[in-house]
Amino acid sequence: MRPRSMKSKPHRLMPSMTSTSLRGAGLLRGLARLTGELQGRERELQHRATRDALTGLSNRGVLQVGMDRAMAAGEPFSVALIDLDDFKHVNDARGHDAGDALLVAVAQCLLTGLGPDALVSRLGGDEFAVLADGAPEALAELLTRCLQSCVEPHSEVHVRASVGVSSSLAGAATRSELLQHADLAMYVAKRAGGGRTRVYQPAMSTQKREEHELRGRLVAAVQAGEFAAWFQPVVALDTGRLTGFEALARWERGDGLVLPDEWMAIAEQSDVVVAVDLQVLGLAARQLVRWGREVPGADGLGLAVNVSARSLREPDIVQRVLAIIEREGLAPGQLVLEVAEQVLREEAAGPRLQQLRAAGVRVALDHFGTGWTSLAHLRRFPVDVLKLDRSFLTGLGDGAAPDALAAAILQLAAALDLEVVAEGIETREQADVLLELGCRSAQGFLFAHPAPAAQLTHLIRDGRLPVVPRPRLPQPQEAPVALPLRRGVELDGAAG
Repeated sequence: MRPRSMKSKPHRLMPSMTSTSLRGAGLLRGLARLTGELQGRERELQHRATRDALTGLSNRGVLQVGMDRAMAAGEPFSVALIDLDDFKHVNDARGHDAGDALLVAVAQCLLTGLGPDALVSRLGGDEFAVLADGAPEALAELLTRCLQSCVEPHSEVHVRASVGVSSSLAGAATRSELLQHADLAMYVAKRAGGGRTRVYQPAMSTQKREEHELRGRLVAAVQAGEFAAWFQPVVALDTGRLTGFEALARWERGDGLVLPDEWMAIAEQSDVVVAVDLQVLGLAARQLVRWGREVPGADGLGLAVNVSARSLREPDIVQRVLAIIEREGLAPGQLVLEVAEQVLREEAAGPRLQQLRAAGVRVALDHFGTGWTSLAHLRRFPVDVLKLDRSFLTGLGDGAAPDALAAAILQLAAALDLEVVAEGIETREQADVLLELGCRSAQGFLFAHPAPAAQLTHLIRDGRLPVVPRPRLPQPQEAPVALPLRRGVELDGAAG
């Protein structure tokens, strides 16, 4: 056999060496890919750990680290908490996709409006936070401008949010305490009606404790039946005829009357206001039916009752209202439910009020002109009556501007076939001007203060309305003058 030459050995070894080299190169490339994937996953995990998945903002953990570093640095800084008003009802009425789109839009508004020097975080739900250098007043002003320019997606509605701002200079020793201060300030903003910004003050801590105690007393008052219905007459200006009453909630506590200004705002922030609304509706309906049965001339009087936005969020509110008036024997056509302008923002309220209207109940828009109602809202929303706010009566009869404004509202109502009731009439001059402008119904101190039913029964019986004059500068030479209302009803004194 012919021996193999040495020259052929390297020839046979070369393919083997090349294959090994290629396999090694493939392994290195695989390792490189794996390393890249691992690094990518690490970055992704880090991003998930520090970023909000929906908005891309930093999360609570990043905010906490940022606050700790700022406190360690010792430089003045401020932190703000932002809570969107009524966000839950956007989800309920328009779906979670609309809610998510709103959160993303707010995030972009904050990033654009605050710039790169502020840390913007989403804490969860509809709550955001901002960490920024400097004084709290400056941050509060910047946030107010930023949110005022923010509009809900696919809508012309401006975003409303309650904002609380606290400062590292306000005595907070820890991050937790600083956030608690901002949360208290945000609570105060929300209690004031939302859509506003408040800077923390030490008195807020005391106020929060007192309000918590008051909320407990309100629950006990509902259970004890301490809420009563008081009534204020509604008058036809052109005839002087009593057309009905507005029922108002009054807390008759054992130690005296608690005025609504002291408890109403707290009640409206909790479910207790629903119980108050329905309790007063039942009492008022029962009284009107009793008047109709026992007092000549009381048949057919109307009854206006306030219902809060929170009550209208209750899924069964229509059934509960109709059940109450059926139980008390009140005809649906006698009842007017008064709602605040803010209810127009709540899409779930429209269908519920429409169901009540279909049953014969009428709807009034209370304090009209003090909110943000647009013509489009009036066209879409089920409203029968506009309650002209008392603020439009200032200067009425004294100059062209107030008269023209009131006239424009009355003309608008006439064009939309809406009734108008003027609130807060205190002088005969106001009543005369409103009548000349075309207003037919009114209520106010000129005719009667709100009072318990027992003090008003005689008004129905004898057709007379008391007048409580507004305090004015003394005029010694002036004698009391009895000015007749139409239909022979007299005023008991001049109201100036």
